[in-house]
Amino acid sequence: MIGNGKNKGKMRSNRCVILCLSVLLFGCVCVTGALGMGQEEDETLINTERRLPMLNGHRFVLSSLIMDPFVSTFVTTGTGFGVAPGIELPIYDFDGEPIATIKGDLAYMRLGMSYRAALNDWLGLWIDVNGMARMGINAESIFSQGITGVFGLELGGMGRIWHNERFMLSGSAAYKRGKYLGVDILTFVQRVILEGGIAPDNKITKRIATDRYNAGLHFATAFSPCFGILATAELGTTDSIFNKDKNDTVLTLGGLVSWDLNPRLGVPLGFNLGFNYTSYPESADDLIQDIREIPFKIAYTGRREFSIALEGSYLRAPLRSDDGILAAWTGLISLKYYF
Repeated sequence: MIGNGKNKGKMRSNRCVILCLSVLLFGCVCVTGALGMGQEEDETLINTERRLPMLNGHRFVLSSLIMDPFVSTFVTTGTGFGVAPGIELPIYDFDGEPIATIKGDLAYMRLGMSYRAALNDWLGLWIDVNGMARMGINAESIFSQGITGVFGLELGGMGRIWHNERFMLSGSAAYKRGKYLGVDILTFVQRVILEGGIAPDNKITKRIATDRYNAGLHFATAFSPCFGILATAELGTTDSIFNKDKNDTVLTLGGLVSWDLNPRLGVPLGFNLGFNYTSYPESADDLIQDIREIPFKIAYTGRREFSIALEGSYLRAPLRSDDGILAAWTGLISLKYYF
């Protein structure tokens, strides 16, 4: 009981730190925005009626994996799939000792929709609904890893802290309520064999609700109408799916380079290439941790208010259970419309 009390106290302390940082960050944003409200309307920020993600004449090709600093109004949807081929998955005995390794394939699926609303030139809000699933493709991976699904609703705010014609710095804070659903066939069968029957607490499915809080800073700069870069850093806390009395710290770092061929060549195509690190996966995955991902994207940029794109990524992450590595390719089709 004392240990649980200490864990709960530490969990509350970590959350308080994140919440205080979020309040402080948004307080700075509000003060900065209020000081600028009396000035003349900004002509260098975006200078478009739909507040497109532009600086110095460059329209940024953004990523669904890396948060950007722009205060815009848009709706976006995405549908994606991924595969992790040839992953070696350990099998454990009743004492938790590895006794065998099987080779299998895993598949990933992702669905999401997001709406962001700019309240003014420096403050915006967003709501995001998404779902992710992981499942085995063959019998070996289905039996050993089962099926995992995560569904979430996120509410957040974005505020512009500082900008000029070429640079922009914004801050954000968000809360996400997640629902984790896991089907663990192997553990269920092992307990049935060990206990000689199905115990009341031996469930083949596991359902866990999680709360996630984070705050971050986001930066963008454009060197020319054809080229720009952006970077992001976020710190947060989330409930652990392994211990309900414990929470985990979440660190996210990312950046990308953006190219738009339209201004120079008249070709309505844009590209990006980036890097993203997450210490705790957005999917609250019980298989992997410390994801290192290389996202890339090709997008149609011929319409100012509309964008359709094909995104992809290559990720590597260590397995939680042993020293193995998961490597996966993912793809996503996204649609975005600016209001």
